[in-house]
Amino acid sequence: MDLPWEPLPAQSGYFLMADVTKCKSLIPTKFFETHDYDPVNPDTGMRNPRVELYMPGSKNIPLDLAFCRWMG
Repeated sequence: MDLPWEPLPAQSGYFLMADVTKCKSLIPTKFFETHDYDPVNPDTGMRNPRVELYMPGSKNIPLDLAFCRWMG
């Protein structure tokens, strides 16, 4: 997939930093609204025991987290 992200300059290290601001319009809104993910295991058809991550006091998911979850 061709994404409009821009790598940021780095002096060293193992991590690639990128500005993903221009990717926001590509990310489905569900990734910004909740931490819920698929509650059913597709292999077994059984409900997963833990299907929600929680950020206290917020239903607004930050862009970087929404982007990573979308890419995952």
